[in-house]
Amino acid sequence: VRKVVPEATAYSLRHSFRLNATTHNANAVNAALLGGWTNGVNGVMLNYGSAGLTNTEALAGLAETAAVINKHLL
Repeated sequence: VRKVVPEATAYSLRHSFRLNATTHNANAVNAALLGGWTNGVNGVMLNYGSAGLTNTEALAGLAETAAVINKHLL
């Protein structure tokens, strides 16, 4: 990782993982397990990658999920 981004840390990987999970509509419980959050889905886990939520791909994934959740209302 440091060859690509010298200032990257292990936390960079977790933030990227969480953002990618959101972008691709991954099941939150499975994402928590794969990401190693020992307490499952929690406030700490949900905060990871939050800065990237302004990314167009991430917003599209959230919009897709919202459409599925609210399908019966639309």
